Amino acid sequence: DTQLTAKLQELLANNSELSYRQVYEKLQSEEAFKEVGFKKVQKLMRDLKGDGHEGYSNDNEKFDKVEVASPLPQPKEVEICISRPDISQKFGMMIDIEPNSGGHRISEIREGGLVEVWNREHPDNAIRVNDILISVNGKITFDEMMEQFKSELSCQLRRKPMEGLKVDDSEAKKEASDWERRRARVTAALVPGLKKIIDSEFGAGAGDRLGRIEKMYHRVGSNDIFKEELPSGSRLAPGYVENLTPVTPFHDVKDHPWCAELQKHWKGIRQELKRNFDESLWTAGAYQKSNEAYGKDWKIMGVLTEDTWQDEKRFKVTTGALKELKGIK
Repeated sequence: DTQLTAKLQELLANNSELSYRQVYEKLQSEEAFKEVGFKKVQKLMRDLKGDGHEGYSNDNEKFDKVEVASPLPQPKEVEICISRPDISQKFGMMIDIEPNSGGHRISEIREGGLVEVWNREHPDNAIRVNDILISVNGKITFDEMMEQFKSELSCQLRRKPMEGLKVDDSEAKKEASDWERRRARVTAALVPGLKKIIDSEFGAGAGDRLGRIEKMYHRVGSNDIFKEELPSGSRLAPGYVENLTPVTPFHDVKDHPWCAELQKHWKGIRQELKRNFDESLWTAGAYQKSNEAYGKDWKIMGVLTEDTWQDEKRFKVTTGALKELKGIK
């Protein structure tokens, strides 16, 4: 042990930052100390420390201790109330369906919504993407919170700010990536099909003159939103086609009487839709490639297809409302 102790003192004198494991490996490289065990090295190094060996510090114990990082302080929960004069105004905030970190992660804040207005007016208490929404008017499940957003004029939001939170957004990223791939497949399926229809209606080669439409589809497929500032406000057009006239980005429903006609029947139309959620009533679309592009379970239920009313009995209110519109046979 005297020879081993002397060797340890020599190693530590040269480098006091050596750990147990590093000292042990240096000893193993010399024939005289190959039979020395790791635990013996630890014991002698502790003894040297206890004797006040110069240059040896507690830092050398790091290999026989488990260092645990101090947990981040939990962010404080914050409550705010956002109100609106009527339910036609949207809150403009999207949240993840699946719960995360004690609530639902805020995934998007949309331009022009009430939340964006709140953020502009309260920058020190702004709601941000990745904050965790805990409850809305005391409701904590996704469906309950969404119902509050739809039906209530005032919403008391309880949330945890994003600072200090590690949010598992891997599923959200995967879903977004899957959606982008589906979107690209939709574009690839629609353009050739549209050209074929145009060729059949207007003659061979007519489909090749759809350059602006094809560009529009590719813009939609890449999620590119056309933006333009006009005297009447901001124009946002995901389905923008170049040089179309007249340019009317905003429409007043008063200028379109058919809107009022449909509005008179909206409750009945909604009720008919709710009554017909039976899976057996929904069928795949006519174009297989488009169906696959939208999703493996993509299905439709037609009301008016190729100038033919599909089921006037099942959709009595909807069919009647549409037939009242000018130009609908």
